[in-house]
Amino acid sequence: MRSHTSSGITCYDWGGPAAAPPLLLLHGFSDSGWCWADAVARWSADFRVLTVDVRGHGLSERFTPYELATGPQAVMVADIVHLLDDWAALAGRPVGLVGHSMGGGIACEVALARPDRVAGVVLEDPALGPGETTTAEQQAEVRREWGRLQVAQLIRYAVDPGFAAAEVGQFLRTSPAVEAEPWLTAKRRTDLDMAADGRIRPDRPWRRAISALTVPTLVISGTGEVIWDSQEWAALQSCGNPLVETAVVDGADHCVRRTQPERFHAVVDPWLGRHLMP
Repeated sequence: MRSHTSSGITCYDWGGPAAAPPLLLLHGFSDSGWCWADAVARWSADFRVLTVDVRGHGLSERFTPYELATGPQAVMVADIVHLLDDWAALAGRPVGLVGHSMGGGIACEVALARPDRVAGVVLEDPALGPGETTTAEQQAEVRREWGRLQVAQLIRYAVDPGFAAAEVGQFLRTSPAVEAEPWLTAKRRTDLDMAADGRIRPDRPWRRAISALTVPTLVISGTGEVIWDSQEWAALQSCGNPLVETAVVDGADHCVRRTQPERFHAVVDPWLGRHLMP
């Protein structure tokens, strides 16, 4: 593994065949670029696998007051767009993006901003923008409450060893053991000011974003505790964009690839092969 830093963002190159297409993995809220170990092991045989610590996470820089005022999600998207041209590991050919939750929202916006650099996008139970009828006041209220709860929980990971141990135990019952330690470490390295702000989703309504995508896209979710309820999922499936495919993994929770890894990869790996391989 080789690391690279660009504009305060810490990046990781996990290797792969020299001529393989690059696959950039964008983690969810309070994870990091080290939280993909199981997926890296599976994908590095066919792709050049790259990860990042999104700003405010892992070893990347925290948000400045100005960046928080701008909005954390917009800054995260701008960081990744910059990396497409600044990071040598991404230069020369279109990249595949895989984004989980918050990372899915970032991946979607990056694909909308730079479709010329993106070969395909996998959105894993993505945290996209609001519905068309959601008001700004409703969004602000949800974000404030979400941020308050997240900050309280992140502090507990840092100061309450019993709570942290119990959470790791729950993680190990549902997810690959190799990712447990990075998962807990990432919780303790998450920017609390960013969490309190709560703006980790795009402002663009999700229907507009999905309809505007011009690159092959796979949206994948589960049947357990997931972001997308049945009504919104049905609306997503009927969005009318022929480039957007959907898949549901039975028994998977919000992190589909962790809670049902074999079923996740049985869907996603052939899709990546079709859209990223020459």
